[in-house]
Amino acid sequence: GDISSANALIDGSESTVTVNLTNTMDNTNYYVRIFIQSQSSSGIRYDDMVYTPVFIPVTNNQFKVGFRESYRALQNLKIHLEVVQL
Repeated sequence: GDISSANALIDGSESTVTVNLTNTMDNTNYYVRIFIQSQSSSGIRYDDMVYTPVFIPVTNNQFKVGFRESYRALQNLKIHLEVVQL
């Protein structure tokens, strides 16, 4: 589904992003593929301080994604999400 909004709650090195979908899924039996792309012009090593993100479906048109940095640093990342109904 298309994303209608995404809001982040940042707490130190942890972030939770609540994502709302324009297209409603059939139910909460879906998964989210998460791809993290470095945007740094200084090299990828400056953008690799993040643990594997996790997600949880909340409703059939909303899910949350949790991010945690291994080291609190300025990173330039682009997040790509793909929602797939099972």
